[in-house]
Amino acid sequence: THMILPDGSGVWIKAGSSLSFHSEKFETERSVTLIGEACFDVRHDMYHPFVVKTQSMNVKVLGTVFNVNTMGTDQFVETTLARGSIVIQDVQGKDVMFVRPGQQVIYGSRDNIEVNELRAWEYILDRYGTVTIPDAPLSEIVDVLERVYGGRITVDIPQGVCPIVTFGFNKGDDCKEVIERLRIISGCGVTMSE
Repeated sequence: THMILPDGSGVWIKAGSSLSFHSEKFETERSVTLIGEACFDVRHDMYHPFVVKTQSMNVKVLGTVFNVNTMGTDQFVETTLARGSIVIQDVQGKDVMFVRPGQQVIYGSRDNIEVNELRAWEYILDRYGTVTIPDAPLSEIVDVLERVYGGRITVDIPQGVCPIVTFGFNKGDDCKEVIERLRIISGCGVTMSE
């Protein structure tokens, strides 16, 4: 299920999961409680951090794209960061560690943390079948598309064009249509070969 929160942030909630929040206080206290798994695309607000609370930890952000999974266990929470930055906190709200894009943290307690490096956009795409990549270098978008569609993409960047774009697609979209959309949005020559 996809929903837009009162502050404009997007959240994709996996089946069997639940998300709760105080709608009256949400604009000033951006806090949600998650049981299960969800992917968040949080609207940036430096004055009002966004907090995802779980049974064993909190995730604190200003604006970013990340996944939180509490399914299958009461003891460990898995968080994967695609873009931006997040802070892992204990349930008392004390900072435990900062997470960089491309990292997956499996948190059990302050003394039981596992950090893995991975392709976060691919991970989120596999989980939800859809991905939005905001303000990204064209090379990052091309890497994701090459992994999804299995071909080689060539980009011709005209002089004076800045290859930073916001781009989104669904896993089931036709490859030719996705490449054409990227060509139009970026203003660059984009072709794909087998």
